[in-house]
Amino acid sequence: MASKPLRETGNARRAYADYEAMGPDRSLAKLHAEYIRRKDGGEAVPTVTRRNLDTWSAKHGWQARLVAYEEQETEERRRRLRARVARQDERVMVGIEVGTLKFLQAVERGEVALVDGVADLVAATKLYRQVAGEPLAEKLTQEHTGPGGGPMQVQTIPLPIFGPQDPLNHFGEDLQVEPDDDAAEE
Repeated sequence: MASKPLRETGNARRAYADYEAMGPDRSLAKLHAEYIRRKDGGEAVPTVTRRNLDTWSAKHGWQARLVAYEEQETEERRRRLRARVARQDERVMVGIEVGTLKFLQAVERGEVALVDGVADLVAATKLYRQVAGEPLAEKLTQEHTGPGGGPMQVQTIPLPIFGPQDPLNHFGEDLQVEPDDDAAEE
């Protein structure tokens, strides 16, 4: 039969909350010292006994709870950051759209030649697509497989070097260059 989890007392819950609030530099020793300092200042604290803190921590799984708490906090920060980045991306995209529209309207009115802003227009389009998470162009992938979908067998064979006078030379003589033995010796 599985044992029931121990019920955490109010003092233990308060001590855990204080421990959690200490941040990444927390320790039971620091919490204990803080409780002694606060007690000496006349403040009510859950305990001034280090053994109570150690016992509560072990019985109520404070370390595992902290790991879960920190993971939750980290995920919440990531979620907020993703939302913030998405809002910024939206503003950047709107700015690019407005700038592009103004430029094209100026071209239509004859105030500026399209050629004068092509580089900026291309850069703005690339940035827009990148911010939008869209590829600049469709990428095609070709996969080659051997028999039955297995690996291909590749064989490399040496090719003869044709000289300019060789009848199998299909290239013009002006494209064939014989190695200069004298130049190689220098």
